[in-house]
Amino acid sequence: MTTEKKTIRLLVETLDSDPTVVVENGTPREFKRLPNVLRGAQKAVVEQLIAEAIVSGTARRARVESGRDTDGGSVVVSPAFGPDKTVFGVQVALGPGDTSTPASVAAWEWELGLDGVPPRLRLSGEFFDVFGIGPDYQDRSVYGPADFFARIVRLNDVFSGWETIKRARAGHRSSGDFVIRRESGDLAVIRYAQRCVETPAGLRLRGICRELSATEVGTDLDVAVLDSMAMRHMLGTQQMFAYILDTTIPHAPCVLKWLTSWVPNIGHGVSTGQTPAVHPDDLPTVMQLIEEGRRTAEPVTGTARVRRAGGGWISMRATGQLLSPSLSENTWILMIHPESLAEKGVPSSAVPV
Repeated sequence: MTTEKKTIRLLVETLDSDPTVVVENGTPREFKRLPNVLRGAQKAVVEQLIAEAIVSGTARRARVESGRDTDGGSVVVSPAFGPDKTVFGVQVALGPGDTSTPASVAAWEWELGLDGVPPRLRLSGEFFDVFGIGPDYQDRSVYGPADFFARIVRLNDVFSGWETIKRARAGHRSSGDFVIRRESGDLAVIRYAQRCVETPAGLRLRGICRELSATEVGTDLDVAVLDSMAMRHMLGTQQMFAYILDTTIPHAPCVLKWLTSWVPNIGHGVSTGQTPAVHPDDLPTVMQLIEEGRRTAEPVTGTARVRRAGGGWISMRATGQLLSPSLSENTWILMIHPESLAEKGVPSSAVPV
């Protein structure tokens, strides 16, 4: 009786000198070495094609010759590029069947250890397709956490993801899943793997990811995000702008995630923490509010001027509270009072996202 051979599909990260498998036929793998996945002629051919794809930056193809005069199938190794067009990973299709390239692979790079500002983000072009981010948010000169976490639904993923980014050191590696909601409203699961590496330009946290299909996920995503859905409904009744803020660097706070629509006219550089956000005269007041909120773990309310896109300042009144004092004294939820925004064209209420 002949057993039908099936195509093997792998997502392999090449962020280290020893490529490892992070997805095997839709199943997550924790940096599994190739010799633990493939054997014999298949392993040798795949390893050779991966090495060639890393150097050439092009897809490589070959056939596997079996030692028993049978067809070992064909292999296609397709590179996945990082923001600087170097190869961050490859997709491998091996077998007698369809060896076409599967879904797109997205990549990112966090610049770590910057002086006085939060980590800075660089994205591959495929990131916007995989995460379902529209063209209005693709024209940035610099990216930050609000871009990275924009489509990620669960706040525990946002919190743990950001803590990992802030604390990453050379040699760190991590992998996992994100549930995202695209602009269309569709939910999807993204499998990622990342490594922290030393480069001539400094410390970098580099990652790759791809979407898992509905068959591969095997989970009712609507159930998985019920807590987030409840929060969306509550925000819809509050009619306030809301976001998650990080104050690890108090004079350069950064937005981790907008929970509603953005406040119009606030510059994107402000949200990343790369551009000073608060008016210098109001910074002492903001610092005092941060300390009070940390000390009491109670809501604090104040008014400050925030940099407007294109120049000038926007005065706004906000109420903030530590998201979970037992977890972090730097992660806040902020609610901005729409009536305090003396701006033309600003809606009277925010829209949950």
